[in-house]
Formats: sequence, C-alpha cells, structure tokens
Amino acid sequence: TLALDLPGHGKSPPGGETGIDDFAVGLEAWHAGRRLGRAVWIGHSMGSAIVLALALRAPQIVRALILIGSGPTLRVNPSLLERTAKAAGFQGAVEDILAWSFAPEAPARLTAAARRRMIEAGPDRLHADLAACDAFDAAARLGEIDAPVLVVVGSRDRMTPPRQAEALRAGLRRARMETVDGAGHMVMLEQPTALAAVIRGFV
Repeated sequence: TLALDLPGHGKSPPGGETGIDDFAVGLEAWHAGRRLGRAVWIGHSMGSAIVLALALRAPQIVRALILIGSGPTLRVNPSLLERTAKAAGFQGAVEDILAWSFAPEAPARLTAAARRRMIEAGPDRLHADLAACDAFDAAARLGEIDAPVLVVVGSRDRMTPPRQAEALRAGLRRARMETVDGAGHMVMLEQPTALAAVIRGFV
C-alpha cells in the first residue's frame, strides 16, 4: 500500500498543479516512474475525483477504484469559496468545513487534528482545492469506466451526502455501494476499522 501526498500537500513541495486533471496527469507520471502495473486506486473526497480522472485518462493502469466521500460532481458551497479567497475569512471557513465533515459524535481530537492540517495548508491551498472540486464534473463520462468500483459513504456525510454516492454508483457500469453507519465525510478517521473491513472485502 502506497499513500501519496499531492504536490503542495503534506510533505510534498508545491507544484504547478491546481485542477483535478492536473493532479491526475501527475499521478499517472508518478505511477509510470515506479512500474507498478495495474493498481487499485483509492481516493477520498478530492482524491476520489483525481482517481476518477485517472481512470478516464489511463484505464490501462487501473485494476479497480475505491471512491470514498464522492459523487459525480463535487460542488462546493459558494460561501466557502468566497471566504477562503480572503485571509480574513479563512478561519471561519475552516470551522464550517469541520462542522460539515464530521459526525457530531466524532472525538474532538479528530476535529482538532483536521483543523491543524487545514491551517498548515493555508488559505491559498485550501481555496485552490475547493475550487478544483467545484469545477469537477465527471457525470457525463462515468459510463466510460469499465473497472470495478466500490463507492463508500458515511451515513451522516454532509459534504458529499449519500444521495451523491448513489448517483455515482448508478452512473458507473460495475459499481457497488457501501454505507458506513454513523460516519460523516471523514470516514477513514471516524470509522477506520469499519472502512478497512469494507475495503478488504472488496479487494
């Protein structure tokens, strides 16, 4: 299992990538440099959009997809885009994202860790990521993906609600959907054991 930090995220240095397709191009190049063969690609939220774009661009390197907290589109609340575009609105936008991303019962330590990550990334990076998600629309091309797909959603996800996951499943040719009860958008943080079991069963 290989976990990637996108350019400008985590420990990766900034790059010129800002859009979903840009990240998919970089992901394809990263894969080619390691001669990994066909892989199961897992993406959460924006990451799910990136691996969907990768599957459309380079189906020969995709054995299967696992899409978590996803949808055919990833429209963003306009107020988040407006506030993250200005430093003065950044903190408030972060708090709203946290409120919409976790189920109310999620431990405070998870929210605190997510808050630190977003603040470390800064307003420019967060705004660019939200804008990339808002521009993403794969609805018309889902039928082109022939790989098996697992769509996973938290039952209490308010960022990408279950109806979005169902629309994604319905548009794909070989997809099934699993709902993780009690989880919000951050399924992998809130319910890691349950999510791991779902992924293991699919793989």
